[in-house]
Amino acid sequence: MKRLFLLLSIVFAGIVAMAQNTSPLVVKDFIMKPGDIIDLDQIPKDARTDWDSNPICRIKVKAVGFDENLMQKFVFVPNGLFIMHKTIKDGQVYLYVSSNKTGEIKIVYMGDCVFKLPHKLEASKTYELTLGLETATLIIRSVPTDAEIYIDNEKAGVGEAIKAVSIGTEHRYRVVSDDYYTKEGQVFFSKREEKAIRVELEPNYGYITIKTEPTGADVYVDDVKVGKTPYMMKKIKLGSHVVELRKTGFETYADMVSITIGDINSQLDNVTLEAKEMVYGSMELFSIPDGAVITINGRQYGITPRLISDLEAGSYTVNFSKEGYETLTQSVEVLGDRKETLNVVLTKKKEQPVVLAKPEQNVVVNDVKADNTPTKMLNGKFSVSRDKKVYFSQGNLQYKPAGDIYHFAANQWDYIGSANRKATSKYDGWIDLFIWGYEISTITNGADENWYVMDRKEWQYLFDKRQTPSGIRYAKAQVNGVNGVIVLPDNWDANLYTLNNVNKPKVNFNVNIVSKSDWLEILEVNGAVFLPAAGWRYGSDVSGVGTEGYYWSTTKNGSHEMYLMYFRDKALDSDMSIDSRGSCRSSRLVRVAND
Repeated sequence: MKRLFLLLSIVFAGIVAMAQNTSPLVVKDFIMKPGDIIDLDQIPKDARTDWDSNPICRIKVKAVGFDENLMQKFVFVPNGLFIMHKTIKDGQVYLYVSSNKTGEIKIVYMGDCVFKLPHKLEASKTYELTLGLETATLIIRSVPTDAEIYIDNEKAGVGEAIKAVSIGTEHRYRVVSDDYYTKEGQVFFSKREEKAIRVELEPNYGYITIKTEPTGADVYVDDVKVGKTPYMMKKIKLGSHVVELRKTGFETYADMVSITIGDINSQLDNVTLEAKEMVYGSMELFSIPDGAVITINGRQYGITPRLISDLEAGSYTVNFSKEGYETLTQSVEVLGDRKETLNVVLTKKKEQPVVLAKPEQNVVVNDVKADNTPTKMLNGKFSVSRDKKVYFSQGNLQYKPAGDIYHFAANQWDYIGSANRKATSKYDGWIDLFIWGYEISTITNGADENWYVMDRKEWQYLFDKRQTPSGIRYAKAQVNGVNGVIVLPDNWDANLYTLNNVNKPKVNFNVNIVSKSDWLEILEVNGAVFLPAAGWRYGSDVSGVGTEGYYWSTTKNGSHEMYLMYFRDKALDSDMSIDSRGSCRSSRLVRVAND
């Protein structure tokens, strides 16, 4: 029997000598494990020596990327030595082989992988043979180009993904994008090669065109105002939608439209609005104290006292707001040919403390005094996700270390600049560039107002994904001589003020020059936000003041970095990571708009 086994080994030797490596398996490593002792009691007695009476040694074979079921498919063929026993344990194959011999082991799996022993193996010792897979290159390109691409459940890129993948196993990919149906697939590599796959997603939206006579009618889709006629609405979800056309002096027109994939629904491209007989009334509004901002059905009408004439008969919601006072809301019914008079008394706000989370380096600290609470917010609403809108604070957050006092900058263009380098726990001046604490996420301002810093996805949505009726999200600008970025609210009316090069990151600040009066009287009162280029600080080094802006997010990048929004001349990036949380950057707070 011993002679027969030896003869078979010689035959195998001839086969191995002629074979080329045709398997995707490759040998990654082969080492001795000095402290790993063979328990001979676990081995059959007739397998404790080989056919030439040599003591056995052990080779533990592990294969990266293979489970135990796959490893059971491996076939091990010896050449020049004997395999006396084989078992599978803990996801590894244990081979008990001849010692004191040279030779080869051929591993058969989708072809042959030949491993030549580097030296004679020592009796009773344990060795570890690590196998891996050769790699191929998988390239996936998507349409649209902003789709996220996942390969084997890991995000591999946006628009294009290039990844080295193992040969001999199946790989799955998934392509995902808002407003499109997700596509999945699989690909198999049997050899080292490059495969490029183009994945074109199908939209889950359609289009609708609306034209009226006369033009200028407000378009509402599912009770949300989206624009004025003539109007083409892109990326409207599939299914049925209620469309209303409203114009002062005309009867409201309503219809149900159905949208299918890629369809341009044009059933409302020739609507004639019917004129209606108009009945007007008026309102005279007073407040104590005077100077309250009047907002009627969402539109501002100046400050009290004020007489507003030519109001169409109907129901109105009137808001009175003034800094330092609670907003007061009244419902008024206006009848034709009558004047309604409204007298209100405003109540002073009770100020609440701001609480900041974990501080660092005596810059961000806890327990702000209650009489120094930032409370004022701007009136524009901004979408930061599909189902979440926020208000912005009136200016960047500022802090006086010596008094533990926080407040918002008085004007949106205000920043501290080089004085930030003086920041210490005893500094009796203001700073506005903050080190980030490891757990900072929310700033609370009283029981019903929650100020917080936006996360990475909210900054990205605000600048890159938000859809507005005007089509305008932001514009680079100089406001009152200060460089920065103007962000427009969701309901911005492009007819209020002309802005150049909107939604374009790679332009200079001077493409839009906005005076102080235009900002205060036109843009800010209609909800516009301005982020000044306030620079950055690291230690005592303050740089980029007036030319660069960095605004924190709450999203971590590893254990020492955070993501932030960044801009300068010819650049704007809502998804940039910073080297260290120890850097000092600007903070602009927002509050969820629940109204």
